[in-house]
Amino acid sequence: MCGRYRLPSAEENSPQAQRVLQAVRSLYSQAPEERKEGQEDCLPGQALPAYTPNGPALVRWGLAMPGRRGNPLINLRAESALEKPFFRRALTGNGRCLFPAAAYQEGSKDGQRLLFRPVAGGLLFLAGVLLPPAEPRGLPRALVLTTEANDSVRPFHHRMPLILPAEQCRPFLFRPERLEALLAQRPALLQPILLP
Repeated sequence: MCGRYRLPSAEENSPQAQRVLQAVRSLYSQAPEERKEGQEDCLPGQALPAYTPNGPALVRWGLAMPGRRGNPLINLRAESALEKPFFRRALTGNGRCLFPAAAYQEGSKDGQRLLFRPVAGGLLFLAGVLLPPAEPRGLPRALVLTTEANDSVRPFHHRMPLILPAEQCRPFLFRPERLEALLAQRPALLQPILLP
């Protein structure tokens, strides 16, 4: 699962992180009411920056499903996403996105809170499905695609976001014919950090 992640901070000094931060600042300058100043965590329901086939955009994380009670849907299993016609149409069309993140947060089976970061530093790119806005002038909706946990996450949780390496971001966004293989891959190992 993935219910919270962090954007890169201004202290991140890699060129990649600086490009992401520049795009984030530009997006929020166009919709300042959407940014909560000082909040580093990204949560469901918020307007968040994402890379789409049409360039960087703000998207709203989560989807209220008709007939579904409780919280909106925020994640979608990558393994079965193409089996569901609604999501298949989005994913094989232009409905793919990537959430840039410095880390993502997860609760463990025994209630601990953990932060997962790249072992070698850098950024994570969480694969997502992009859906039409809920209202005519609203933001597109997006869900984070999840997959089976890799060896670094499995001791704490059975699912994790589908995290793509930087070199697979462009194929994910622009080469739908490679989508099936990209959805089936296992993310690289991550460093778990216990949160207070």
